[in-house]
Amino acid sequence: LMKKVRLTIKTLRAATPQIVIGQLNPILRGWANYHKHVVSKDIFKKIDHLIFESIWRWSKRRHPNKSAKWVKRKYFTRINNTDWVFCSHPKGEKCRIIFKLGWIPIRRHIQIQSHRNPYDSLDSDYFDKRSKKKKFSGQLDLH
Repeated sequence: LMKKVRLTIKTLRAATPQIVIGQLNPILRGWANYHKHVVSKDIFKKIDHLIFESIWRWSKRRHPNKSAKWVKRKYFTRINNTDWVFCSHPKGEKCRIIFKLGWIPIRRHIQIQSHRNPYDSLDSDYFDKRSKKKKFSGQLDLH
């Protein structure tokens, strides 16, 4: 993932922040959605930090004669309790922000109890309750 992110940022050296965000967000969102079922919160935070460092270098490279404070005000904002969120400020448009992997909620897989059998009529109540819970939590299994 980080090789792909760094290569994307490297190829977009002269691009606007809107283009950089537009290119990176699908990559980050797809990777995070694929890995959200694994215990990965610490990895998500680490990758967020590495992405921040890459984007910080990109923004400093665009304005080598400006101070770090100026670059922070131009390219970064605060969203809720998260500071240093890369943001584009196009005129007359809403601010587009880079997707943070740490914002993805981790969803645990609920295992079937080992003594339960889906083909046993005595366990049908258990499997009915389980499927209702999955429907409400958005984890519907369509197999």
